[in-house]
Amino acid sequence: MSNNPNITGNVNFKHTFGEGTGRPELTADVDYARYNTHRTQSQTSFFELLGLPDYTVASDQTSELTIKAVKADYTQSLNAKTRLEAGAKASQVYADNDILFKNTTEGRTTIDQNLTNRFRYDEVITAAYLNLNHTVDKLNVQAGLRGEQTYATGKQIVTSEYFQRDYYQLFPSAALQYTLTDKNEVTMSLSRRINRPSYGQLNPFRFIIDLATSGKCNPNLRPETSYNMELNYTFNQKFTAGFSYSVTQDPITDVAYPETDTTTVSTNVNLDRQQYAALTLTAPITVGKWLNIYNNAVFYYIHYDGTLAGTSLQKGQPAFNLSSNSTFTFGKGWGAELNGRYSSQQRVGFFEFQPFGQVGIGVKKEVLDCKGTIKLAATDIFYTTPLRATFIYNDYCQELYIRRNTRVLTLSFGWKFGNDKLTSTNRKTGAEDEKRRAQ
Repeated sequence: MSNNPNITGNVNFKHTFGEGTGRPELTADVDYARYNTHRTQSQTSFFELLGLPDYTVASDQTSELTIKAVKADYTQSLNAKTRLEAGAKASQVYADNDILFKNTTEGRTTIDQNLTNRFRYDEVITAAYLNLNHTVDKLNVQAGLRGEQTYATGKQIVTSEYFQRDYYQLFPSAALQYTLTDKNEVTMSLSRRINRPSYGQLNPFRFIIDLATSGKCNPNLRPETSYNMELNYTFNQKFTAGFSYSVTQDPITDVAYPETDTTTVSTNVNLDRQQYAALTLTAPITVGKWLNIYNNAVFYYIHYDGTLAGTSLQKGQPAFNLSSNSTFTFGKGWGAELNGRYSSQQRVGFFEFQPFGQVGIGVKKEVLDCKGTIKLAATDIFYTTPLRATFIYNDYCQELYIRRNTRVLTLSFGWKFGNDKLTSTNRKTGAEDEKRRAQ
């Protein structure tokens, strides 16, 4: 059982200097978010054939996550073809997680001191960036640099384990966009990026799957950093073909490995290196006014390097993902959707996943002067998305099979408020990255 109340707030400021087009503009955001979680879990094992007493493991977890962030962005046109962008951001995150495990057998309940724990995490990140954008005839050039200072500490109260991280990193970027004709263009970009682990991935608490299997997160996870190259071609303003390549240091990946001779643990670790190359094709198709089809295909190759549980990993595998989404528009407010996706056999770290896919359908009707929409939708109608995987180490091999409740039927009603002629904006606040890591 889980209870997850949360609250978020944002204050935005915008000021434009002077008059006319291209005038300088300053925007600022102040964000606050608080996530609370209370989760209880109980699992009882029965040993009727062995004649042993029942055994119950129960946990009670309370978590609090607080996010504070402030950022400011400044833009100015230096001339008709050159634009300057600059900004700064500071964020502070505090997490307090407390969990209590109890074991019950033959009517006697005791606290499990090996699993009971409390973990506190503090993080402060400050960053600043500068970006220049210049256009010469049909060529647009962009170059930027972002610097980030990170300071983080984590402490497990029960075990007295403690870590501290203090580092500064630079992230350059560059992009070129060349317009061949009115309907065709080529873009190329180079960048260095960072992907930090989520706050949940850093929490060392365990959760019990069964007597032989448990899950835990890893407070020793490091952020993964990557160098990325992308080359894209757009034909007729709709069909695209793109090639991308990246090299990632300390990639974060899910693993499961033997912890003892009789138990397995599922967690996240940093491998040494990951190389990724992909060809992406998109083809939207329109048939009259009644049918729109969006097709996407990704053909890729990933190679991993790392070591875990005494096993060296130096393997790669080609794979592909296919997806198609069709939208039907009928008369009198009726519409329908048909979507499908397929993933081939693929490797993710030490895991080798078997192919899977699914098909979903939906039908909708606009009502009440098109202000309301009634929609009936079904996902994974053929129930074809069980998760099958194998992970192999030098002295250990295990098969994984998970079937979730992916076949779902939903009936929903939506209502449009306000002026239909106004367009919504997807403005990012100052704490978007932190909120993503809180999920």
